[in-house]
Amino acid sequence: MIATDDLADAVAGCLAPGAPAKVRWDIAHPEQHRVADIVLALRRWLGFASATTLRVLPGAAGAVSGGGPADPPGWLGWRSPFRPTAIAQLAAGVVGDPRSWISVTGA
Repeated sequence: MIATDDLADAVAGCLAPGAPAKVRWDIAHPEQHRVADIVLALRRWLGFASATTLRVLPGAAGAVSGGGPADPPGWLGWRSPFRPTAIAQLAAGVVGDPRSWISVTGA
């Protein structure tokens, strides 16, 4: 989770004259955050009450996403958050290493 301003500054910096070329940066927060913590922080920011979070076992998530009830609505155009690709990505984890981005840009 990073600030939108930091992301905008990173994009603007890449478009500036003399910007580094052919580099790859992970634009990420230096600390790892759980999805549940991000959702709860977003709820607080929006002014909603805190909510109970549940940790779903991988088998249960796979039963819902893999050929389960999330697929037919997807065939009709609705992009359910329980599609197999989304569940697989959450299970794999999304972790970036922003050290090179931070060292070059000072973000």
